[in-house]
Amino acid sequence: MLFSKQFPEAVECLESGFEDATTYFACPEAHRTRIRTTNGLERLHGEIKRRTDRGARRA
Repeated sequence: MLFSKQFPEAVECLESGFEDATTYFACPEAHRTRIRTTNGLERLHGEIKRRTDRGARRA
C-alpha cells in the first residue's frame, strides 16, 4: 500500500474498520438518507435545551 510505510498505524486502523464503515452502503439508497440525517440524541438534547431556556425566561 502507498502509505503503509509512512503511516502504518493509520493504515492498520483504516483496514481493520473498513468493513464496519462500509456497512452503510449495504442498505437500500432510500434508507441511507434517513440513516445519515437521523440523530435522535442530538434532537433530544436540542429539545431539552429549548424547553429549559424557555422555562428560565419565564421565572
